[in-house]
Amino acid sequence: MLDIANVSKSAYYSWKNKTLSEKDLEIIYLITKIFYENKRKFGIRRIQMELINKYKINVNHKKVHRIMKEYGLKTKIRKRVSYKHVNAQRKTENCTIAPNILNGKFDNIIPFKQFCTDVTYLKIKTGKKYYLSVVKDIATGEIVGHYLSDNQNSDLIVNTLNRIKIPIKNSILHSDRGALYSSFQYIQKTKELNITRSMSEPARPTQNAPIKVFSDI
Repeated sequence: MLDIANVSKSAYYSWKNKTLSEKDLEIIYLITKIFYENKRKFGIRRIQMELINKYKINVNHKKVHRIMKEYGLKTKIRKRVSYKHVNAQRKTENCTIAPNILNGKFDNIIPFKQFCTDVTYLKIKTGKKYYLSVVKDIATGEIVGHYLSDNQNSDLIVNTLNRIKIPIKNSILHSDRGALYSSFQYIQKTKELNITRSMSEPARPTQNAPIKVFSDI
């Protein structure tokens, strides 16, 4: 029974030979109850707060600690989380995310200098979904390149750039921070075309407003 309850022999005999008040017995019972009901995840402070808030019993945290230690109530040790993959992702993101050059200013009136791009989806009657990628000249409002595909991948946006027939060298191409626009293929293609990438800030769709007007229709 001690093994099942995860209680040491010394704790058992200490309890057996000790005369406890009804109040102490109640507190011991409630601490044990809270501990196992919460799958041995609650520590001293959380059990203390549960006693105070739920059972209206004001107990010092030192007493909770003593009882838990005495009755072998040891919390599960959480595995240490490794943040190596998070740090690696951040380093990669720093390389792939471009600065917000346009910064919401779309008053350029010179064609072929500033463009914006986005992907929207089209659902036909059969239920099949297609993805439409477009590039728009901010000055003229003209769609200068587009590509339709049933796959939303980096080929979709690279093929869109390949379809642009007007001069775009030394221009700025603005997009959101979607995975497609952070992909290696897209970055390489913009370098090949000598295009400077610009990206909106996270959760700021208005910073790509000229193309959103088109893609949200």
